[in-house]
Amino acid sequence: MDIDSLQDTADSVSSRDDLVRFIGILTKSILSGEVPMLKSYEVMDGCESFTANIHGWCRNQNIPFDEKPTWKLVAWIVLAGAMND
Repeated sequence: MDIDSLQDTADSVSSRDDLVRFIGILTKSILSGEVPMLKSYEVMDGCESFTANIHGWCRNQNIPFDEKPTWKLVAWIVLAGAMND
């Protein structure tokens, strides 16, 4: 699955089951070479960076932000980590 499709899928996550499904799709995309494979510390660095600025990302996406993340935001944290974005 290409990055645009992964982003669309992350946007559609609204439950724990959706998140599990999304992580499975992301894993398959990484293993198939559609998404570059990163070292684990690079993934964690991407998750940390995205999470540190999640309030700004939410503002840019017109998504209300509070300290209780939605399943969708968790999916975006995982995707950002995988892309080291």
